[in-house]
Amino acid sequence: MESSKNLTSLPEEGQEDDNHEEQEGKDTRKPSVSAFASVPHRPPSAQSSLQKYSPLDWKEFFDREEDVCIPNSNDVFHVYMAGSEGPVVFCLHGGGYSGLSFALSASKIKEKARVVAIDLRGHGKTSTENDLDLSIETLSNDVLAILKEMYGDSPPAIVLVGHRLYSFCKLICIGLTMFPIFKHGGSVAVHVAAKKALCSLAGLVVVDVVEGTAMASLVHMQKILSNRMQHFSSIEKAVEWSVKGGSLRNIDSARISVPTTLKYDDSKKCYVYRARLEETEQYWRGWYEGLSEKFLSSPVPKLLLLAGTDRLDRALTIGQMQGKFQMVVVRHTGHAIQEDVPDEFATLIVNFISRNRIGPHGVESRAHYCFRFYSVSSIDASQCKKLHTDELRPIATPKQVFKIIGLLRSNEDDLESKLCKLKSKTIYYIGGSGSSSLSSKKRSALHFFQWIRHWQPELECNSDICSLIIDNCGRLGDYDAMQCLLNDFSLKSLSIDNKAFGFLPSTGTTETLLRKSTQRVIDILCEVGGTCYGTGVYSLIEMFSDLGSFDMAKFVIEKTERRLSFYNVLIKEMCRRCDFKGARDMMDEIREAGCNPSSQTYNYIISNLLKNGKNADAYELFQKMKESNCSPDALTLRYLYVTLVVEASWMLLLSF
Repeated sequence: MESSKNLTSLPEEGQEDDNHEEQEGKDTRKPSVSAFASVPHRPPSAQSSLQKYSPLDWKEFFDREEDVCIPNSNDVFHVYMAGSEGPVVFCLHGGGYSGLSFALSASKIKEKARVVAIDLRGHGKTSTENDLDLSIETLSNDVLAILKEMYGDSPPAIVLVGHRLYSFCKLICIGLTMFPIFKHGGSVAVHVAAKKALCSLAGLVVVDVVEGTAMASLVHMQKILSNRMQHFSSIEKAVEWSVKGGSLRNIDSARISVPTTLKYDDSKKCYVYRARLEETEQYWRGWYEGLSEKFLSSPVPKLLLLAGTDRLDRALTIGQMQGKFQMVVVRHTGHAIQEDVPDEFATLIVNFISRNRIGPHGVESRAHYCFRFYSVSSIDASQCKKLHTDELRPIATPKQVFKIIGLLRSNEDDLESKLCKLKSKTIYYIGGSGSSSLSSKKRSALHFFQWIRHWQPELECNSDICSLIIDNCGRLGDYDAMQCLLNDFSLKSLSIDNKAFGFLPSTGTTETLLRKSTQRVIDILCEVGGTCYGTGVYSLIEMFSDLGSFDMAKFVIEKTERRLSFYNVLIKEMCRRCDFKGARDMMDEIREAGCNPSSQTYNYIISNLLKNGKNADAYELFQKMKESNCSPDALTLRYLYVTLVVEASWMLLLSF
């Protein structure tokens, strides 16, 4: 077996035993102190070594493989697939690996979801016009092109899984053996998510991510790559080196994944690495810059899997404290979590999909952006008996919902009887979709709402249903019906949310008309009172703030009450938009209105200042907070402590 001059190769099978025998031959007079001295020595078996590290067939784990040809190019990407239903778990391996890195995990995940694992450009069995173009832009475009070619314009729900965002180019030393952990699959996943070009993206999972020390480590990478084992006399020797060297801890996973990372070099008569990472140095920096922020800003559920808690950088530490992503630390594993503990990795992925209710068409609670399905798990047996249901199903199918919406749009005389017939077959939650559909067609949903009240009274208490029926009245200009419904809701202590007033922005082309329509709604809320007044006014302010119409939000406050909770809605949204000057000006308005900012008010601004790196401004505001006799709460101190500890600002920390 050949090796580089700076690297000590692994001992051959049985080599240590041979040396021991030679020692015994030199001094036979010494009595043996071993309890097993009487056991005859077994000569080394080359055959057993070959079997132990021999390659495994991918067909034991994936169902099929395909070559995806990209139009108008000579690029052909090799893809492994498993499973036949559910969302697609789209796996991106790290640098130097291949799609088979996810083989053992795929055999478990496919029981609940589809799995697609690709060989990225320059890796595995993939062939491209330029295997050395590993720029983050090219790799991201490759992924989007593959998805486009596989699924067309209607892709299923996609959960991107990337092996390492990459943080620092980790060196692990075992004796004299050194190898780099150098992976960019997570980086590609995050950049694809950041492009927002994948409409069906439903989740993002990255494995072992830290950006913080990556840049400082890049200068050492060429030396690390040159010092690793370069040549192998056989595939079995490469598998053995990967396991004994420590890069992989699972022999079975190494037997399936390592062979596709190699190619046979006829000139050298040995196996070498398929990916020429040392020739891609110009792209390394682009893999890492800004990754943590891109990960945090991705507008989908996020899961971060770590092999140790010490791998969080400042941005991720603060993001984790703010609950921006789910984090799981996987114990007793190396950096290739999906290979070292495939069963645990698969369980974490399946649980992530289940927890976020990701179905084959997206997040089920927001499927098609308007359908809201009702789970029977929240209905007890007595309610089911009362509804006279013959057969219960946990979720209504899109086909059933479309059928119901068709009935609603037809506005037939026997609508109630037809709805009842459908209801006897399944329990569904179509109030939101039905009201939304009728509103878009300028048709009244009152008839449908009365049917819900009579046949499914438990749904009447849902704030989404109540809000959407109010919105339907507003779109039709039926303010009398709106007031009657709000009166009824208040008597029953029901609440509404900002969906109730989605019609307002479309009621006037000028600010004058918008204010007139808003004033009419405010008058109704004031007359109704009760729970609908409080939740209604709050929802109006929240809706206008979310739209960036802060003047209209202030208009609502001026016409109702100058409550601190109302002002806090504006400040929170201003901070989210990084309008810190506007937020601080709003604090002055609060004082002028006779209110005193609370710790929650300060927390909105301080946390967002810290998040955007404005630590000095945050500390200054904290001092003013104490001077104004507003006591900081535990959350305030938590924000500041985390930032100061991460930045090692010990003097400031002691000043607390």
